[in-house]
Amino acid sequence: MKVLQPVPVRVLASRIIPSVDPGLAAAFKLEPRHRALALFTSDSDDVSYIAIDEATKKAAVDVVYASSFYGGAAHASGPYSGEFIGILAAETPGDVEEGLRIAVDYAQNRVSFLTADPEGKLIFLSHLVSRRIRQMAVLVICGVMIGDLCSAATNIVISFADDANIANLHNWSQGSFSGISWENLQVMAPVVMLAAVGAFCL
Repeated sequence: MKVLQPVPVRVLASRIIPSVDPGLAAAFKLEPRHRALALFTSDSDDVSYIAIDEATKKAAVDVVYASSFYGGAAHASGPYSGEFIGILAAETPGDVEEGLRIAVDYAQNRVSFLTADPEGKLIFLSHLVSRRIRQMAVLVICGVMIGDLCSAATNIVISFADDANIANLHNWSQGSFSGISWENLQVMAPVVMLAAVGAFCL
């Protein structure tokens, strides 16, 4: 086994309920608009929590229930219960079907633990979860807009800078610290840190 090899996740069972029974809706305290449900189980709760979160960003669904079975996948109560159960709700069966498809795709193909040693005894999960942006197209457009604004501001500064500073800016943009003093770094470091924190908060 290679290092950084993905550890596959198995989705053990899935089901779509196109029309929710009123008793079930009351038990889960569903909103009136939640008329359809989709549920699935898997053998990895960490990955599945990420998967259902991503489903809410790419489909018109909400997570109404999610739980881990702390006996672990190796000690599950049955062959289809695994380690995790998640339930998505939406207004239409088509919406929950799309949400379920996205969640299953993420769990099986896009998010996974990775091996940290050749024997595969040590694994880790590293994944950045977007908390605010629900549509990737919005994130791309925001990135383009911010990039254009920064480019415009840079061009304005260059128009009024002397030749020595322009050369330093060019070297800086290529990854070189030549011509940069510690005072410059003290000014740039907080700006870069704030920008990084803002990007992660998206």
